[in-house]
Amino acid sequence: MRPSAAATATPPGTSIAPSPDLPPKVGFAKTATMRAKDPVLQGGQGYMQKRLDYLDYVASQPNPNWMVIQDLDDPPGYGAFWGEVSIQRA
Repeated sequence: MRPSAAATATPPGTSIAPSPDLPPKVGFAKTATMRAKDPVLQGGQGYMQKRLDYLDYVASQPNPNWMVIQDLDDPPGYGAFWGEVSIQRA
């Protein structure tokens, strides 16, 4: 279930600075793409191995680094990579 923009208070595609008073940071971008709208095929070496490979990539040199993940869903904001989405069920 995709939350509405009103429920999340930040429209999808919007970038915010949670602490704008902090100084800028410089680092190397560790990039990836994600798609959450389509179901993930279970079994085989696919999904979990790709996530583990990404974590190895993030931990590799050069450092310091920043994780940059592009959301390929249309519209963006359908899912989460690190668990930012929470669904409450009655």
